[in-house]
Amino acid sequence: MQPRLAHPAGRQIVKEGRIWIYPRLRIPVEIPGNVLNGDLGRVLQIDLGDGLRAYVIGIDDLILDRVDQAFAQGSPVSDVRRQSLLLLGTYWEKLDWDYLKRESERRGTRDYLGMLVRELGKVIS
Repeated sequence: MQPRLAHPAGRQIVKEGRIWIYPRLRIPVEIPGNVLNGDLGRVLQIDLGDGLRAYVIGIDDLILDRVDQAFAQGSPVSDVRRQSLLLLGTYWEKLDWDYLKRESERRGTRDYLGMLVRELGKVIS
């Protein structure tokens, strides 16, 4: 039997592996832990209708998470490294570079972030 979370309105959220799915919308949700390694003020609230809301990690913190994971893995071909590059390239103009530089410095991944940026052919000051 698959684990399920009951929504207050009687809807079900089904667990598939480490991902939870809201079947009606087929929205996957990963709940990696109960502590946000990021800025709570950057969390986005998304209205799903029917009184449902999703709270999603901000893009800057998502990138920092992927950069941290890619750095820890050390593989030049890992999925999280590709995700880091994809997110950086896609959201380049919208990113808070002061925040990314400060947080990656605090986390010890600033040089790795810089390497990914150079790989994209970009420059951050």
